[in-house]
Amino acid sequence: MNQQTFLQRLESFGYTTLPRPHAESPGYGGLLVVLRQEPTAHQPETMQLRLHDWDGQMPMMKLHADLNQPLSHVVCPGRIVIRSRQEREVTFYTFGGSLESETLAGETVFSLRSTAPVLELLPDQETVSDLLAAETEDLLARAEPQQQLSSRQMLDQLVKAGPEAVYLAVLQSLLPKGEGTAVTHHHPDFSNMLTRERNWYQKRERWPLIPHDLTALVQAMSEK
Repeated sequence: MNQQTFLQRLESFGYTTLPRPHAESPGYGGLLVVLRQEPTAHQPETMQLRLHDWDGQMPMMKLHADLNQPLSHVVCPGRIVIRSRQEREVTFYTFGGSLESETLAGETVFSLRSTAPVLELLPDQETVSDLLAAETEDLLARAEPQQQLSSRQMLDQLVKAGPEAVYLAVLQSLLPKGEGTAVTHHHPDFSNMLTRERNWYQKRERWPLIPHDLTALVQAMSEK
């Protein structure tokens, strides 16, 4: 996407994605979202996501354009929902990241960036991104009782690990143990994506020598 197209998309839709980590990545490097104090019917009015702090609070925040000061925060793994006045809704899934904001005349620009792909989810579709988000949510739901953690404690450990570590642990959880091919109970595109992602990280020496699955990662973080 060239600079002109990038700016046009941001102006027209009120949000745009940042470049993918690599050409075949299932997600993007982040998001830019513009929330205006007086949006038109189709422009985004709110952005909802879960933010983290170390005081035990992880509120599901609904952000508007009328922030009084710049925001800098850690984003928890989970869904990001952008809504307009007409209830037009766009949903993404993040493995964690950082959120910065800048208030300008009549609008606030939010920048979400992550070291793991930010997945765009499409309604009523079974895309690779949708499958990956659903599988991640299922893994997290099963890991909480296994590790005897509350949802807050689970998010603490995931934030402590960092987005890329969480993402790689999810991939490891979905790849078969001790084999060179991805799981076969999903459609082929999903299986191929899992293998392709692992190979991409291995070639760049960013795949752990002893990879953790998600449960093992959470347990390791809990012991630190």
